[in-house]
Amino acid sequence: MYTNIPKGTKDPIFALNESFKNDLREKKIDLGVGVFKADNGLTPLMKSVQVAESSYVIKEQSSKVYKGLMGNDGFNREIGKLLIENNDVRESAAVIQTTGGSGALRLISDYIYSVNPDCTVWVSNPSYANHAPILKDAGLKICYYDYIDSDSRMVDIKAVLSSLNSAKEGDVILLHGCCHNPTGADFNKEDWTQLKEFMKNKRLTPFVDIAYQGLGGTLEQDAGGLNILLSEIQEMFITSSCSKNFGLYAERVGAAIIVCKQKDFVPNVKRRLGNIALNSYAMPPNHGAAIVEKILTEPFLNCLWVDELGHMRERIKSNRLALYSALKDLGYIGDIEFILSHKGMFSSFGWCESFINIMRESHGIYIVQGGRVNFAAIAKNDIIRIASSICAAQNLLHRVLSPV
Repeated sequence: MYTNIPKGTKDPIFALNESFKNDLREKKIDLGVGVFKADNGLTPLMKSVQVAESSYVIKEQSSKVYKGLMGNDGFNREIGKLLIENNDVRESAAVIQTTGGSGALRLISDYIYSVNPDCTVWVSNPSYANHAPILKDAGLKICYYDYIDSDSRMVDIKAVLSSLNSAKEGDVILLHGCCHNPTGADFNKEDWTQLKEFMKNKRLTPFVDIAYQGLGGTLEQDAGGLNILLSEIQEMFITSSCSKNFGLYAERVGAAIIVCKQKDFVPNVKRRLGNIALNSYAMPPNHGAAIVEKILTEPFLNCLWVDELGHMRERIKSNRLALYSALKDLGYIGDIEFILSHKGMFSSFGWCESFINIMRESHGIYIVQGGRVNFAAIAKNDIIRIASSICAAQNLLHRVLSPV
């Protein structure tokens, strides 16, 4: 009765990872994986994390007792500081530690449904693959807003605002705080200001998901759009992940934040969040959160972490420039200036399914549908091969589609 069920649909990214693992070719390349990798193909353990864990967290702990429904209070306090620059706004924010960024997304989604089940959440097209499934599974209705110009591969703010004209009062607008996944195209300061005025006038509620803070620009720069909104909008949902910028993927460390219109609303909001968590996973794991708290409060560790983030950013930028230059030299057809303008780990090239299949089957290079390339996973020695394969696939498709 309970086990004879339909096969179900595989998540496309996890399905791609499975195919990559089963590929026996020695020189296969995975550009679809959503993690930072060093040139040796491994995801490094950050030095700041190593020191915080071994020299502080493990040595100082005397118990493994639960931290409570809200999680690690010190972590919650420091994450609030990392994201929200205005102290008065921070004091009006309910913060709860979650099981990763996806756990935060689910917690906020359940909260929204518990308060306003009739609202619509507007999601960029395209967006992080897990956004829509999480929102829908929480019972929420979703609509999509246009996001990217198909020619320039940059944000089309006019199209964004035009799409959102259909949103009604009380609707929620899901925005990527920085390093948009999968496109890499971010709002600029003027865009964020327009969004602030637009949402304020239409009484829409922002929902900012910020999973890559520090990988596009500095920590302050990547939280800049969020804080532009917070300068005048009194209610907001925020979700944050420590997977990418602390390299704590397996520890599942995240935070859900609700900025309240009044400070005295915070206790009730936190209680509701805690009750939702209790009905799901109850209490989050503390180990990763304790590491983050220690890094954010110990000056030496904080400086080390910020320096490491800087090196990670530079690796991504260097890979962007190298692939851009190689594609230009090899005669890639089309505008690829966006490679240098995009922020963070990803860029979406908009390649068709046939192109992606050629890359995988003929060249052993794995790319997510839609053409998302992870620049943080490219090894320097593979740049020329990747560029040559891209141009070869492009030329092959051109001959097939435009026979003489």
